[in-house]
Amino acid sequence: MSKFAFPSKEDSLLIVVDIQDNLLKVFKEEVKERILNKASTLIRYFRQQRMPILVFEQYPKGIGPTNEKIKEALEDDYKPITKTCFSGVFAENFKDAIDIIKKKDVILIGIESHICVLQTCYDLLCSGYNVYVCADAVGSRFDLDWEIALKTMENMGATVLTTEMLIFRWLGRAGTEEFKCMLPYLK
Repeated sequence: MSKFAFPSKEDSLLIVVDIQDNLLKVFKEEVKERILNKASTLIRYFRQQRMPILVFEQYPKGIGPTNEKIKEALEDDYKPITKTCFSGVFAENFKDAIDIIKKKDVILIGIESHICVLQTCYDLLCSGYNVYVCADAVGSRFDLDWEIALKTMENMGATVLTTEMLIFRWLGRAGTEEFKCMLPYLK
């Protein structure tokens, strides 16, 4: 029997890491579009289900705010936690925010996979959280960094999956209102 387990829908939190235009502008166009599409789809699902979302922005004074497509998907959940450290766990208001939410399964999306996503993943695992990384909703400027980051996070104890693996697991079946609401974003 495999040790794999999907995250519990009832005990999950989404963390959006640094999806900012000034970081994205150096990404290959197809990678940028994949990240924005998959991240916004997952955000919409979390919002539809009224599940908690936290957002990090890396030094927004210098790098700028979160990408508009992501902000639109977040709607009133756009309340960024600003940071200058690479691991979001050490951001000034993070501990208070995650303690209030009281969830154990953390879904990570964002950029860059090998820097802020990886360091946040590591520190969450060290703090006792179950971490799930959506491979298609994270990215790095260079493919090798993205690939090695995913392998490293998995070796550290995180579970790597895709946006659709997660959403379809939680949807459970077609034909429901929940499924119909998400269908336009899953095509």
